[in-house]
Parts: sequence; structure tokens; C-alpha cells
Amino acid sequence: MKTAIIAVLLLVSISSFAADFTFDPPKSDWSSSDTYRELGFQGLWLIDALQTHQIVKSRQATTLLVCAPFAPRRRALCQPTVSYTTYSYGLLEQNHFLGEHPTMGAVNRYFLAGSALHAGVSYLLPETITLPFGLGEMHVRKDWQYATIGLSGANDLHNFSLGIGVGF
Repeated sequence: MKTAIIAVLLLVSISSFAADFTFDPPKSDWSSSDTYRELGFQGLWLIDALQTHQIVKSRQATTLLVCAPFAPRRRALCQPTVSYTTYSYGLLEQNHFLGEHPTMGAVNRYFLAGSALHAGVSYLLPETITLPFGLGEMHVRKDWQYATIGLSGANDLHNFSLGIGVGF
């Protein structure tokens, strides 16, 4: 309750100051081609997210029983050990940000943040920059988008080659 009151007071105070300022968003040179490239990346990113979901869903918890050596057949003397996780694909997640055994929530947060970050970076990058010494222009946004499309597509193809499908 205390947090809600503080949040409301903060919003009211910010809105009173906001009336005094005007915000002019930067002029954008975003084109329809930029939109198509961004949609291409987001589609491949979604495929990667769904493949990662398949890996997480395929986990199977297994409990090992450790029995006393003098009575291996008497289950009453056996103690369960800590469960460990195996994957039906026989694979572990290779993304260092997610770890080997990510939760579904961690996967969702990672891919949502990555999606928003890519769109934001793509929007903020200039369309072109002029290189020094008369070397011409570099198409920064287009190069960024094509590079990330290539990397994401290669990752998706690699996952498909390992037998990891896309499921909902």
C-alpha cells in the first residue's frame, strides 16, 4: 500500500512538471525497408524463443536413490539424492545469459528484452554515416539488421539440424 501511494504521488508530481515542457521526438528516416528487415529479425528471434521453449519443456526430473551397501534391496534404507535434470534432446542450453537449465520465465524475459532492445537499437541507429578520408558512406542500420538476421537465422538452422523443433 505504501508503495502504491508513493507511485501515485510520483506520477502526479511528474505530470505537473510535464505540462511546462514540450517534447519534440527526433525526426526519423525510418523506411518501409527498415520495417521489413526488423520484422524479419523479429520472426527469426521468435523461432529461436520457441525452440528454447521446446528445450525447457523437454526436461525430465529424475531422482536417484542411494542405498546402503549392506542392504541394496531394502528401499527403506535408501535415501533419495538431489534431483537432476535431463533433456529428451540430450542437449543443454548454450546461451550464457540463460544458463544450462533456464526456467520458462527466464527464457520469456530474455527474449522479450532482446526483442525490445533490437527494435530500439535499430530505430536509434542512423541510416548512414559518412566515413572519413572520402571512403564513402556506411549504411549502419541496414548492416546491423542484416548482420543480426544472419546470426539469428544461422542459430535457428543449427537448432533445426539438432532436431529441435518449433512448438507452442
